[in-house]
Amino acid sequence: MENTICIDFGTSNSSVYFYKDGKLVHLDFDQGSYLLPSYVMYQQGQAVVGTAAMSSFGRNGCFVIGSVKRIIGLDYDEYLSYGNSGVFGCEVKRGGDGMPYFVVDEKGTLKSPVEVASELFKAMKEQANTRMSPAKAECAFITVPADYSTPCIQEIRQAAEMAGLKVTKFIREPTAAALSWC
Repeated sequence: MENTICIDFGTSNSSVYFYKDGKLVHLDFDQGSYLLPSYVMYQQGQAVVGTAAMSSFGRNGCFVIGSVKRIIGLDYDEYLSYGNSGVFGCEVKRGGDGMPYFVVDEKGTLKSPVEVASELFKAMKEQANTRMSPAKAECAFITVPADYSTPCIQEIRQAAEMAGLKVTKFIREPTAAALSWC
């Protein structure tokens, strides 16, 4: 358990717990907050995650993606039927594989929802590693909505693996809420 983090992967915010010295510890992010805003901004080919990205959401010339959890695992036609595409921030285009991709710079560079979510998982893992030292985050329990389809869950697994995390278990959000209450 010393190498495992528990991630509540949220649409607007995410949070992380880990074990240290036999105790469950809530990971602090920006300014002591236990919430990491689930926003990713691309600047000069680099990803900026969290509060800095969220504060630039909707600004002209900024390529900020929010609510990636809502689009992950959907094909482009499912994305079109979603309705309010403004929640994602960046322009979304159909890829050659029929999947949605975010436009993340002036050149038209495309990133998949899996790649964007991976940036969030990387940030969570890096922050956890600094607090867990000498242990390092290798495995993760991740919450998912009760109604998530297999493709959605598989893409979250892929994003976590791209960030260097092995997903030990997915926990449905109602179950996670019940466990935290108990």
